[in-house]
Formats: sequence, C-alpha cells, structure tokens
Amino acid sequence: MVEIQVTKPPSKLPAPLPPLEDEAASRAFLVAWDPILDYASATLASQMNIPTLASEVREQLRSFDLEQLKVQAFHIKGVSVTGVHLLAVGGGNFVFLVALTDKTDFIARLRIPTAGLSAESVSAELLSEVATMQFVAKHTTIPVPAILGWNDTSQPVGTPYIFMERALGVPLAQVSPLFTTESWRRLTAEVADFEQQLVDHPLEAIGVLTDADGTVGPPLHHYMLLPPNSPRFTSSRDYLMARLRGAQERIPDPVEWQKTRALYSEDSGGNDANFLTRDEFYNYLERLHAHATTMKSIPELFRLAHNDWHSLNVLVRSAEDPTIVAVIDWQGSHVRPFWDHLYQCFMSPLFQRDNYDVAIPEEELSKLWISLRNNMPFPESWFWVDALRLINSDPFELTKTAVEKVLAKYESENQ
Repeated sequence: MVEIQVTKPPSKLPAPLPPLEDEAASRAFLVAWDPILDYASATLASQMNIPTLASEVREQLRSFDLEQLKVQAFHIKGVSVTGVHLLAVGGGNFVFLVALTDKTDFIARLRIPTAGLSAESVSAELLSEVATMQFVAKHTTIPVPAILGWNDTSQPVGTPYIFMERALGVPLAQVSPLFTTESWRRLTAEVADFEQQLVDHPLEAIGVLTDADGTVGPPLHHYMLLPPNSPRFTSSRDYLMARLRGAQERIPDPVEWQKTRALYSEDSGGNDANFLTRDEFYNYLERLHAHATTMKSIPELFRLAHNDWHSLNVLVRSAEDPTIVAVIDWQGSHVRPFWDHLYQCFMSPLFQRDNYDVAIPEEELSKLWISLRNNMPFPESWFWVDALRLINSDPFELTKTAVEKVLAKYESENQ
C-alpha cells in the first residue's frame, strides 16, 4: 500500500498496449468475467443511453491516458493487464475493472476533474480517502476494499487515481427487494455495530483523516460548507460558528436573491409573507451565532462519518445472505461531531421504498437499531442539532415561523 511513482513500462510488458475496448463489448466482457458485475454493467448501459451524459463521459475519457493507467496497474501485482473496462460513473469518479492475464482483477478509481476545485484540493481529497479506508481497516471490523496504491497528481494518467481490491459482493440496492424480514434484522444488527464502532473510536478534532492512525487535518471546505482555509476544529462551538459564517458567505447577492425568490414565489402562488428576506436570513444566522457563544454544555465527541451512506455503497453477499462484505466510496468522509446526526450509519438511507413488493418493517428496524447501540453521547441541549438543521436547509424554503420557533426556544434559556 504505497504511493505510486510515475514509471515507464518494463521491457517484458506487451507493447503496444491495446486501446480501451468498445463500450458494448466492454460491458459484455464484464458480465462474462464475473456474472456478479451484471448489475453494474446494466446500470452503466442505462446511463450511456442518456445522450448528454454519454457525451460528457466520452469526452472525459478522451482526456485520460488509459495506456498509462495500464502501465501503472502492471506495477501493482507484476502481472500483465489484458484490459481496463469502465464499470461505473458517478460520485465524482470513473471506476474501471483492471483485468489481468492471471484471471484476477482489481479496481481503478479515477477522479473526475471538478470545475472550480484546485489541484491541491483534489489531491487532499484523494489522500484523505486513502487514509480513511486504511483507518477503518485498521481500527474497526467494517469491511472495506484493501488499498493497493494511489497517485494524487494528474500525471501520468491525466487525473489522480486509487487502485484497490474489488469487493466480491452485490449492491444492497440490487438485492434488498428480495430480503425477508429476518434478513433485514440481520442487516440492521450489522449496521448498528458499524455505527457503534465508529463512535467507540473517538478522534481528536473535526476535519479529515490524514493517516491510518487517526491523525486529523483541516476539513475539505467544499464538503462541509465552511469558509475556505478553515482549520481543523477541536470544539463543537468553533465548528458550528464556522458553519454559520460559511452559510452567511453563501447568501446570494440582493439581485440574485430576488431572482430566486421570484421563482419560489411562482411555486407558492405568490404567498411570500411568511418566507424570509435576505436580511432576515442573515440576521437569523447572526442570532444563532450569538447564542452558540453562551452555551455552557458543549458535546465534544468526534467520530469518523461516511459522507455518502446509502444502499449503492453497501455491498452484501447475496439476496439470501445479507452479510455486508464491503462499505465503499469513502470519498469526502470527515470526522464530525456526534450531534451532526445526518452522517450516522442509520437505516433509512438503505431502504429503496419504491422497489418492494412487501412492506419493510421500518419502525421495527429503527427501534432495533437504537436498542443495539450503547451509551450514545447525545448532547444535553438539542440546540446543536436544530441550528445545523437550519444551516443545511434551503433558505428560500425556510419560513419565519419555523425559524422564530427554534430561536425563541433557545434564546429564552438565557433570560
């Protein structure tokens, strides 16, 4: 598990390397290579039937040097590469299956360049993802693919990338419609255990992991909606205040605010009396900031949190066996305060409600999940949770009544 240095192909590597296979043939190869990849292949085919998306994908692929990717892949295991096959697109990454001549394979995860994001930010994001997966593998029993190597620069492939083992499982989203109630109970027990393990490994600050031992560095501001160049936070109060300042900085200018307000006004039939003006929203954030400075009981447990917890990023063994074999896509994961509850490993995001013939016992599973967790450090005051909920809300959908209710509840505590 080392950072990959840019290298030239050794003389024993076949040359020239073949180009990326034809799209349809490549998808057919995936299914023939391992039938478990049928779901990913079918999903990719559906995406490529969307003309605008297909055009963007093909244009982006042309910017990558996939021949160099094969060269770098050779050095991972010293086995010749028979081909790289596009497996998935989404979440800011292109995912390729790297097939080897010894009938084994692994995954190449290439970053999609993001407009407005500096090369330094992209590099920090990738290095944090590597460190996060290594930390999880070292300190918990949560299954994650083993990291084989990485390059956090755009050379020689044209974008940063990570090589990792392929997890031999199927997405929960694919098979959960076939689950029995008992399968759901087993899955819930696993998820509750994962959440408990993350809470039982408290970390020193709010930010991103920089190594497998749990060292915490500055957060990625574009993920946490913080002011640029924010430091790591050792206090919930400082973190919330920074989030409030970040929300104020993102308020559109008066002209843009009015344009957006007009669009929302059309949807509401012109009934805007209870919606916020730009100045009112700014002042509400200021009042939350002022109240945060008065809080005496500050919850300070910080835990690692997956940034994109849902049923496509949880792989299970099969429809008959709900054992989780991998949790994938740790990109953007941060160490967050426990009260930032939207990032807990809980059950609701794992339900694909529209796809089930039999109703899921959601209430039962939620109660089971709660019962299996021990000593959860909930804050004495729900101010932290309520304040963050307002920050995360669409300001054009917030009503004066809702915001005043929250503020009145907590401001009265100081009187």
